[in-house]
This record gives sequence, C-alpha cells and structure tokens, in this order.
Amino acid sequence: MMRKIVNIIPIAISIILASCSNDDTDVYDEVLSNTTWHQFYVIPDSEVVEETYTIPENILSRLESTKRTEEAKDTIGSIQQTNEYVLTFGSDETCELNDIHHFGGTYQIETYEEEITYYPNQTYREDVGGGYTTEIIVYNGSLTLRSLKGEELVRENTMFLGKNNEIRRKGQTLDVSEPSDYDMEDRAETYHMTYTRNGNRLELAGDKNLSGVISEDFSEIEFKEIGTFGIY
Repeated sequence: MMRKIVNIIPIAISIILASCSNDDTDVYDEVLSNTTWHQFYVIPDSEVVEETYTIPENILSRLESTKRTEEAKDTIGSIQQTNEYVLTFGSDETCELNDIHHFGGTYQIETYEEEITYYPNQTYREDVGGGYTTEIIVYNGSLTLRSLKGEELVRENTMFLGKNNEIRRKGQTLDVSEPSDYDMEDRAETYHMTYTRNGNRLELAGDKNLSGVISEDFSEIEFKEIGTFGIY
C-alpha cells in the first residue's frame, strides 16, 4: 500500500507542473493576442472662407492721409501632417489604440516691403447735390460713411478701417531665406479598451466603442467606425 502512495505523489506533481506551464504559455486569443495593427489615414481638408471687406479707394482717396514704408517678415511654407492609428492587443482581453499625428515640411522667411497708409481721426463732408450730403468719419480704427438729406440721416454704415487707423499693404519682396525643416514633435492620443471576438466578428469597448470584421486570412480588420487596419 505504501509503494502505491509513493508512486502517486510523483504523478500528481507532474500534473501540477504541466498545468502551471500551460498557464504561462497560453494566450487570451490565438488570433489577436500580442499583435499590432495599423492604418494611415487622411483628415479631409476643411475649407475656411474668410469674408473680408475692402473699403473702396474712391472713399479713402477723399481723406487726409500719410504714407510710409517699413520692412516686414513673414513665414512661408507648408506643414505636412501624417495620421496613423496603431492598435495593439495584449495577452489578455485588453487592447490599446494610439492615434498618432506626425508633422513635417519646410518653411522660409520672406522679407518684404510693407506700405502703410495712416488716416488721422477726421470728418469729411461733401455736397453731392439734390440736398444730399456725404459724410465720412474716421475715428479710432473705424470708418463711418453717412448719407444725409439736409440734417436728416438717411443711411449710415460703419466698418473697420485698421488698427491705429492704418491700412497695411504688402509691397515688393526683398529676400527669401533658404528652406528649413519644421521641428515639430508628434502628437498622440491613447484609448484603452477591452475586446471580445466571436469568429471573425470583433467588438471593442471602453474609451472608444468599435465594431470590426477580421478577414478570412487574418491579415486585416475592417472597423465600421474608423476603416481598415493591416497587421504589422
């Protein structure tokens, strides 16, 4: 009886060790665990239209003004932005989505002449016939155009003239520097989630909720919300 007990003990120890070994090597999901997927994507350009109003020259030409020229500088160039999603699955049910923005491009410093016209505070009046008078008032950065019949105000319109009563216009270019690279750090946002897979169906929940389908050859994941990812 003692010999049988002694033989059972080594067998039991072997089973326990084998079980521990399997726990160390097993992964949560044989398709996704410890894998990384990515996608480059483009942010659609949003066209911004700035409405600017230029005061007609036939109004400005009636006003008292002085002119001068100064040297000014401006940055010319373009920034290229590349956007990338990186999706990493852990060895458990967790995953992490990084939304990374890479920046590059070059710029130059342009030196140019700036033509500045200064309009002091003033009031200009002109009889335009038929009992009508045109009045132009410049006061602290604004210009008011008024139409009067006798002393009765018929119409009035106030518009921005310029800071310090100045209108600035770009003149001729004097110099353009050699191109330099933009020195800009990447920006990234990180989203933490958990996932469940049912066959080729994939659901992510957490900071973002995403629904995806894994391709038959397990090389791509197509998410309804953010597009297709390929495996690294």
